Amino acid sequence: MNISIQFIARRRSSCLALVTAGAVAASLAPLLAADGTWNGGGGSGDQNWTTTSNWVGGSVPSATTDNATLGTATNRTVNVDSAQSINWLAWNANAGNYIVNGSQLTLNSAGSTSSTAALRAGGGSGQSLTFNNAVNFTAATAFMDLNFLGTSGAGSLIFNGAVTSSGSVNTLPALSAIPPVASIFRRRRV
Repeated sequence: MNISIQFIARRRSSCLALVTAGAVAASLAPLLAADGTWNGGGGSGDQNWTTTSNWVGGSVPSATTDNATLGTATNRTVNVDSAQSINWLAWNANAGNYIVNGSQLTLNSAGSTSSTAALRAGGGSGQSLTFNNAVNFTAATAFMDLNFLGTSGAGSLIFNGAVTSSGSVNTLPALSAIPPVASIFRRRRV
């Protein structure tokens, strides 16, 4: 009878430990989001979004709450090798020219400030961020932070693929305040 009681007691404590561990993991999930900064370190021409060595610390943004940053890198061509749905994408100031190819990239942020917009285009003088893939904004009202376009020698944001949204896509600042309006939503013909 003692053996049976000990076995039951062990099972209960193991179950309690598993439940406790699960609760702790669930509460830490927001803190462990896979926010990532592109470093293009995949090697051998690997430009795939899902390659962990292309992201600082191997943290690949791949969930609707994850954020991605295009930072200073030698390899600035990103291949979205399978459709991705993330919170927001930032193109850091003076990060260089970037080209995004491949599958659809979905941006989910409904933020309406420079620090929470779905797409934050920092760029720099004469630099460009080109999307050759489809980009989808899911928020009822999505925002793109385009403040860099108001600077002298501004860069360009180019969409060559389809741009879709669940509602409206607005800009920060309003387009009327941005001098080089033609460099936004410019499509190159192939």
